[in-house]
Amino acid sequence: MNHWKSGLAGLATLTFFWAAPAPSGAAVKTELKPYRGIIHVHSTFSSGELTPAEIVTKAKSAGIQIVVFTDHEFVRGEWGPPPFRNLFGISRDFRPSVLKIGVDTYFNTIEKLQRDNPDMVLIPGIEVAPFSYVTGNPVFGEMNVHDWRRHLLLVGMGRDAVKKLPVPGNELSTRYFRHLVPGTLFFLVPAFLAIALLPFRGWARWIGSAVIVIGVMGAIDAHPFKSTPFSPYLGPQGARPYQEIINYTEANGGFALWAHQGSLLKNQKTRFGRLKTRPHAHMLNETVVYLGFDAVYEDHFTASKPGKEWDKNLVGYLSAIRPKPIWGYGGLDFHSERELKCS
Repeated sequence: MNHWKSGLAGLATLTFFWAAPAPSGAAVKTELKPYRGIIHVHSTFSSGELTPAEIVTKAKSAGIQIVVFTDHEFVRGEWGPPPFRNLFGISRDFRPSVLKIGVDTYFNTIEKLQRDNPDMVLIPGIEVAPFSYVTGNPVFGEMNVHDWRRHLLLVGMGRDAVKKLPVPGNELSTRYFRHLVPGTLFFLVPAFLAIALLPFRGWARWIGSAVIVIGVMGAIDAHPFKSTPFSPYLGPQGARPYQEIINYTEANGGFALWAHQGSLLKNQKTRFGRLKTRPHAHMLNETVVYLGFDAVYEDHFTASKPGKEWDKNLVGYLSAIRPKPIWGYGGLDFHSERELKCS
């Protein structure tokens, strides 16, 4: 299915309802009104080709009243050689991104557009890749980046919470200090004990010096101020990285939505390596307290079919096994006007 078909389906599915306030003195009665809206929209703040202003203009001309922007937090590749993969790691940004350009600039731009377009609702959201792991390397062969396309859309958080997102490559944080500090001490303690060997001569001093150097380098590599506790060099880590970002979003007043869990681009060659993400509809039932998933999208997925993940999730909620139901929305994943034309 082409993007324009997906977009039409998304518009049909993503219908917002609003409870209109009753007039003063009138009997309390709420009325739900439908609004046309689109979600999962990329601008020049990340992988899109149109500026936010151009998107708003085109959306308004199409009769769309709500636009939820979801630009990427990072579009970045990272790799480091063993044994100290973080200390000697390199990273490369392939596109603009919200955290690279600046969260304040992103929010200020959309808030100004909101003031200029009071008849619309414009919401700054963000699309995140909470975790990926690497195999191979770019020096002796090909590097594979697994599960990078397991994306979540985060909506409703304030700018300060977005700045501190627990995602790879973000700013230093003390959030996971207690979890990570044992790894730091694993290197620091031997380095400290090795100081006792320095007064000796010969091999004892050389061994002590080597242990100190390796210990200090290892402690820096395993420092406890990382933005996420999940290493990309330890293989798959299940649902934990995704549940962590969902919990963080909920705790900061927002909500999370799973995006394109069918993974249409499941094996994509890039300049940094090969992106490999298998369909992951099972994650819908391995994570909790998120709001919904893209039940209508152009991807290869089965979650919304009878008896599949969506039905199982709702049965779990009705059976008091899951804390809340999940909703389906129409995923657009808009990047450019070319996607609106039938090929």
